[in-house]
Amino acid sequence: MTDCETFGPFLSAWMDDDLAPGERRAVARHLVGCPDCQQTLRAYGGVRRLLRAMPHPEPPRSVARAVRARLTAAPPSWPLDWDVAGDAQRDGPAL
Repeated sequence: MTDCETFGPFLSAWMDDDLAPGERRAVARHLVGCPDCQQTLRAYGGVRRLLRAMPHPEPPRSVARAVRARLTAAPPSWPLDWDVAGDAQRDGPAL
C-alpha cells in the first residue's frame, strides 16, 4: 500500500480539522512531500468554495408547518417496540 492510499482517505477530515492531533501531524508530514495529495487537497478546497457559494434557498413556510404538524401529531412511544433480531429470524435474510 502506498502512502497516498494510506493518507488519501484522511484528506477531507484533515481539511475539516477533524483528526486527532497525531493523525493530523502524520497527514501534514505526508502532504509536505506529496504533490498528488496536495493537488487532491486543492481540489477539495475548490469544491468547498463552490458549495459555499451556492444559494441557500429557504423552504416554503408550508413545509415547516407540515413538518411541525407531523412531529407533534403522534409522538412515538419510547422505547420503540422494535424487535429487529426477531423480525430477521421470522422474515428471513434481507436481500
